[in-house]
Amino acid sequence: GVAEGKPEPKSTKGIAVAIVTGASSGLGAEFALQIDAGAWDVDEIWLLARRKDALESVARKLVRTKGVAIEVDLEKPNALQ
Repeated sequence: GVAEGKPEPKSTKGIAVAIVTGASSGLGAEFALQIDAGAWDVDEIWLLARRKDALESVARKLVRTKGVAIEVDLEKPNALQ
């Protein structure tokens, strides 16, 4: 499933999370799909990139793992605040 917005820090208590930057295409998207296919045992994959629509498309392809699409430009100072 797809979740939107910034995840609450308290939501990670007791769950395993993979964070993938550049997840909207290319190697980042493929890495997220490989994690979902069983490369790692995680409960959620946080998908970070600048293009929200592309992130949501990748998140919809996840079968085993909840995808959290987070639109962010990591080149900007304080982007994660």
